[in-house]
Amino acid sequence: MSKKIFLILIWLSAVVFYMYTRMINTSLSAFSIPLINQYGFSSIDIAFAISIYSIAMLIMKIPVGIIVDRYGIDIPVMTAMTVVLVGTIIFAFPINSATLLSSRFIIAVGTAFAMMSAYRLTSIILSKRLFAIATGFIYFFGSLAVSISDAPLNYAVKQYNYTYIVLTLASIMLVILMLYSISRFKYGRIPRSDDIKSLSDYFAGVKDIFKDRQIIFTILYASLFTCVFFNTIGYWGNTILLNTKLTSQQAGLIGNSIASLASGIASIVVGLIIATQLLKGSHIFIFTLLANISVIMIFYTNITNIYILSLAALFFGIGFGFTGIVFDTANKRKQSYLVSILSLLFLVEYVLNSIINPLAAYIQKTLVGYGFATFLSYKIAYGLFFGLLIIANILSFYIKPQKI
Repeated sequence: MSKKIFLILIWLSAVVFYMYTRMINTSLSAFSIPLINQYGFSSIDIAFAISIYSIAMLIMKIPVGIIVDRYGIDIPVMTAMTVVLVGTIIFAFPINSATLLSSRFIIAVGTAFAMMSAYRLTSIILSKRLFAIATGFIYFFGSLAVSISDAPLNYAVKQYNYTYIVLTLASIMLVILMLYSISRFKYGRIPRSDDIKSLSDYFAGVKDIFKDRQIIFTILYASLFTCVFFNTIGYWGNTILLNTKLTSQQAGLIGNSIASLASGIASIVVGLIIATQLLKGSHIFIFTLLANISVIMIFYTNITNIYILSLAALFFGIGFGFTGIVFDTANKRKQSYLVSILSLLFLVEYVLNSIINPLAAYIQKTLVGYGFATFLSYKIAYGLFFGLLIIANILSFYIKPQKI
């Protein structure tokens, strides 16, 4: 086999690794049911499990950026895959809060390499114009993993033992690790950029970023929308719908699968539009506004018609697909500091995750303690995320797509 085939297999295994991490990240939407009902965890425990994941990702963002640029993705990603495998196995045996939190922390440490490595490898191999299209497909595959896994996971947790399900996921991770390791051994050293070799290089990139208002607006817009989107499809959306108006399977479909798949398809379309340089700032603003309206329809109205809610989830996902503009902006404005820009993006997102999740969970539980109805307490608590989405919509008005 030619070396190009093994490079393709390396890229595919990196993308599949990203898909796996996207799925395992949002899996608490389904796994919260057995974790609460069988293992006795509370909603606050689940919120802290989400937050500890975000904290680990937050801690790892700068080190990952430097490691990926300085040492390439060769051994670091292989190590990261092993870490995720170990964390998944521990996640299969949540005997207490410490085990649950530590497993999610370990998974997140390895996961921190997934998206960065896939995008960095793509930026090295492809041209700037093709990069936009390729990143759209990468995100689509990640969304597809979430979409096709949510309904099966919701079904599986009702039919099979929790530990058996998670260990099955661990076996999938083992296959991904083996594919990457064999392909890397056959191909040899993977290309790297050598743009960032030290902390001083990294912070030089960050310093330049803060001088560019367009990058700052784009990062803030994408960070806020990303925080809202993944928390909605990962836990809050499914939970709110279960406690207000839908069955578990319908909630999983509306709160996760449709929105996630729509965002993935939209990311491909946006990538193609960017590549042809037809994307306008008004497109981003309009579809972000439609995402806001969709959230109101799904969570703050009495609409129970599955088709109307599905349409709203579709537009919520399409709106999020436009956040892919941040990768193109980073790649075109300052490609040598792509890792710094993406690190800052994820840094903001995970700071928000670490703060908003436990705060929303505390507000929800406190309101129930004061006699509020459960469905109303969830709606009020989710208002924290909706507020971020409104701010993202305002910021989207100032974003200008980049030209080559």
